[in-house]
Amino acid sequence: MSGTLVADIRAERGVFSLDVSLRVEPGEVLALLGPNGAGKSTTIGCISGIVPLDSGRISVGDSVLDDTETDVVVPIEARRVGLVFQDYRLFPHLSVLENVAFGQRSRGVARSEARAAAAAWLDRLGLAAFGAVRPGSLSGGQSQRVALARALAMEPDVLLLDEPLAALDVEVRADVRAELADHLSLFAGATIVVTHNLADAEALAGQVAVIEGGRVSQLATVGELRRAPATPWVASLVAR
Repeated sequence: MSGTLVADIRAERGVFSLDVSLRVEPGEVLALLGPNGAGKSTTIGCISGIVPLDSGRISVGDSVLDDTETDVVVPIEARRVGLVFQDYRLFPHLSVLENVAFGQRSRGVARSEARAAAAAWLDRLGLAAFGAVRPGSLSGGQSQRVALARALAMEPDVLLLDEPLAALDVEVRADVRAELADHLSLFAGATIVVTHNLADAEALAGQVAVIEGGRVSQLATVGELRRAPATPWVASLVAR
């Protein structure tokens, strides 16, 4: 069962220092908004287990994923975390159906069961007709939906999306954004969306955590950011 994501993250990467605390309730979508290099992708990398913590704690409900004080580290493959990358990272040599089934297969689920679950997710996301094709023949919007289906097929408690719309052409971005917002509204777990685009944050998330220089500089709705920007970067963003 999905639970509240609580993340107190501290990580040092050379001259870059990350010190971020976040809380995301089940069914809530939080956007991480900030300039390039602010620490947004590193934050979700820590939650997914790709980036190790130097100190801190990450939990989902009663399950602890990381705790540096007690040396708890749940490996990536054992975390109920779905991750959608900016470039989608679909396997070009696998069919769409096999791409979506890959996560469950990597956890030891029988092929027939994993393929059945994948087919169900493709149907939910309007991709049932594309199961047999290779990713190279998909449009950007279709690729984004396949990547989302692959993440959701893992039955995650937490969903992490790293710039999910950045690879799309301007002409289709608004339509895919609205479509993605509909899908995220149906997800029962905690969701974090990384973006540097205010329109994406407004369409997809209820709350926005602005990250600058590895720190949360403001936590607010997009409307509150517009009315009372807390930093010069936020002021410049909402003025565009």
